[in-house]
Amino acid sequence: MEPAVVQPPHILVVDDGTLNLKTVCLMLERIGCRATGVESGLQALQLLREQSVDLVLMDCMMPEMDGYQTTRLIRDPGSGVRNSAVPVVALSAHIDSACRKLCREVGMNDFIEKPIYGQRLVEVLQRWFQLKP
Repeated sequence: MEPAVVQPPHILVVDDGTLNLKTVCLMLERIGCRATGVESGLQALQLLREQSVDLVLMDCMMPEMDGYQTTRLIRDPGSGVRNSAVPVVALSAHIDSACRKLCREVGMNDFIEKPIYGQRLVEVLQRWFQLKP
C-alpha cells in the first residue's frame, strides 16, 4: 500500500491518560500533523460520527470502553462513524504476539508500544502518509 498524500494529516489520539494524550498530541503537532485528543472510546466514536480524521491512535486499555471494543464499533458500518475504514493504530505498553493477534482481529492496522518515542511515531506515520520532512 502506498502512503496517502494528506497534508497535514489529521490524527485522533484516544488515551485515558491525560499526560499521554497531551504528550502525543504535542509530538504530532511538532512533526506537522493536526492532532485532536479525546480521553475515552465513547468520545472517540462521537467525534468520528461528527468529523473525518485520517488516522486514529488508539490506547488499548481504557476504562468503560477499551480500544478493542471501540475499534470493533468503528469498523461496524452501522456505527454511524464517517469512515469505518480509517486506519487505527494500537497504543499499548505490551505489544506481544497475543496482543498483535487481538488487535488484528478487531480491525486495528498497526501498533506502537508505549512509551511512545518520536522516531517510532514518525516511522509508523510514514507507512500511512507522505510526511513532509
